[in-house]
Order: sequence, then structure tokens, then C-alpha cells
Amino acid sequence: MRVYTKMVICAAAICLAVLAGKPFTARAYVLEGRHILYLMLDELKLPGSVAARQQVTQYDPDNGDEISTAMGTIRFRMPEKFHSEINADGLSRIYAASADRSITVIDGRITGETDIWTDHYKNIFWYRSLKGLENFLKNCGMDFSVSSLGRFKGEIVFVIGDAYPSESAAQLWVSRETFRPMRWLYQAGNDITGTEALEFRYTEWKQFGRIWFPSRIEFFVNQQMIRSIMVETLEAAPPPPSEMFDIDHIRHTFSADDNGAAAVEPESEIRRRIEDFKRIYE
Repeated sequence: MRVYTKMVICAAAICLAVLAGKPFTARAYVLEGRHILYLMLDELKLPGSVAARQQVTQYDPDNGDEISTAMGTIRFRMPEKFHSEINADGLSRIYAASADRSITVIDGRITGETDIWTDHYKNIFWYRSLKGLENFLKNCGMDFSVSSLGRFKGEIVFVIGDAYPSESAAQLWVSRETFRPMRWLYQAGNDITGTEALEFRYTEWKQFGRIWFPSRIEFFVNQQMIRSIMVETLEAAPPPPSEMFDIDHIRHTFSADDNGAAAVEPESEIRRRIEDFKRIYE
């Protein structure tokens, strides 16, 4: 009786597909891009304030050799606020972002007020609204009208933005089992380097208390890994001072300290060290 019932249901489904003028294929089982993204946001559910300690490793893009390793801390404050600090080789890098504004301070000096692509890895996690994340990914070139099924490290994934196995368009890979993000690929270009294929991989998901988060995040340029992050600890934390995310406050604080920083070392030496640090971490 059960077999007969299933046959009737399948026959009805085929009839409906024919009447709708659509072929009955495996594609019919692929969720729409916006629906996948909605389920991913529902799965992530980071607390309002999160603190983490992590190890950041840089690799030589030419041969893959490890260049340096440093410890850093990050803080999320939902929605769309982020603060990170890294110390390496006697230099410090502070990066803060609030919505569409950001600032970078290296060794006490403001070096930029726009994001570089590696800063974007956090954006998958800091949105609370579907519209906010969707708009951001659209600005990175993602087409939500396209979705497909693929496979990554033995796991079936939804691919938003392209038809698997193509990697020619901006796309986000989401686990079909858990709805956690696994890969995010897009392309960027400039007048110096031309077009480059950029990629984040969110792997080795781990439960930190009640929070699920990738314990390893990898950064690729043209399929060559240039950086990895190993998250050692992560926890819900009391909200930090709002000044940590206040771009105007940070700008005022560090511009006021410029003269003091310059008095410690000659200007040329400070510039050289900052450029060395930027080559490693940016």
C-alpha cells in the first residue's frame, strides 16, 4: 500500500511539472539562493557580543611557505560592528568596522579608512538581516537567481551564484546538512594586478560553548593560500566599550598621538616597518 501511495505522489508531481511547462529534473530540488541565505542566517545566530582569540598565519603566495604567525583578538557586536587587534614583530594592527565604515591603525598611525578584501571574511557572520547580507553579496557580484548542488570535501553543498562545478562567478557554498557557510569566492581587480580570484574557506566547524563557529578560516588568491586563522577560544561576552567600534573616536585618538609616535623612532624607520607589516597582513 505504501509503495502504491508513493507511486501516486510521484506521478502527481510529474504531472504538475509537465502542466507548469518545466522539466522534472534534479534542479527542482535545489532551493533558491535567497532561501538558502535565510536558512544560513537562521543557523548562525551569533550572540549580541562575541569575543575570540585566534592565531593568524601568513604564507608566501609563491611557494606556500609560512612567513609569520601572530596572535590576535576579535570582537563582534551585533549587528555590523567588529574590532580586531594583532601584534607581531613589535608592531600592532588595530582594525575596526561599523556598518560601511572602517579604519586601520598600524603602530599607532592611521593607515587606511577603507576595507581591504581580507577584512571581508567577517561579513558573513555580522549581519542580522537577510537584506543586509544579500545587498553586500550583490555588491560583490553574486547573482541570487542562480543556485545549484555541488560537493566540497565529501559533503553536499548548495552553491549560490553559479552552476556547479563552474567557479567563474561570485558564489557562496553552504552545507546542505547544516546550512553553515563553507566557501565564498569572488573576483576583484585593479590596475596593477588585474583580475584575481579571491576565496575564503570556513572549515573545521567547532562548538564553543553553545556557539558554532569555524575554528579554521583560510584565505586564497588565485587558488594559493596566503593566510589562515585558527580560532583558539570564542565565547559570548559582555558588550565592550562602544568606543572600540566608534570610527570617529578612533580617528581622533590616534591622530592626536601622531607626534608622540614619531618621537620614538625616526620617520623613515616607522614608514619602513609599517610597509613591512602591511605587506604581511594586507
